[in-house]
Amino acid sequence: RIPVLFVSSRDDEEDEARGLSLGAIDYIVKPIRPSIVQARVRNHIELKRSRDLLERLTTQDHLTGISNRRRFDDSLAQEWQRAAREQTPLSLVAIDIDHFKAYNDHYGHPQGDQCLIRVARALATCVTRPTDLVARCGGEEFAGLLPSTDSTGAARLAGQMRAAIEAEGLEHARSPTHPHVTISLGVATMVPQ
Repeated sequence: RIPVLFVSSRDDEEDEARGLSLGAIDYIVKPIRPSIVQARVRNHIELKRSRDLLERLTTQDHLTGISNRRRFDDSLAQEWQRAAREQTPLSLVAIDIDHFKAYNDHYGHPQGDQCLIRVARALATCVTRPTDLVARCGGEEFAGLLPSTDSTGAARLAGQMRAAIEAEGLEHARSPTHPHVTISLGVATMVPQ
């Protein structure tokens, strides 16, 4: 959204109200006083920065830095509607770190947090399209949202995610299945109606 400032020679309450109701962020009456315009623009820029920060804080996982459950849910609703409208496939990848409780119990929570951060980063490197999303949805649970991706493409990406985690080589001495951290993935694809 592009911010708009109305500049007018009319100092009329009705005109000002109409300009603001049309979406202007401010209404300035001529003659223009540069210092006043600069101050108002600075205030609007600062307000925009604050809004952006608030948005990031409410949609980003505080530990890993990737999207959180709220952002995932919002994006899923939006992409579901788009896929239904355009009749395109929408894929979801459910991701869980295997035996993470045993990892935390053995290595401690600070090391568990580092494991989550590394897993999140590795997963995030696998999604390259701006429409794709990887989010942390709970403790050791992650999800990938892949608009306009069929089941073959989603399965291929899931394989890349598994390989990326294996490449991290995170030791997991308490895993009954593998000496390193691994993930389990599930893929679902559909064209919403």
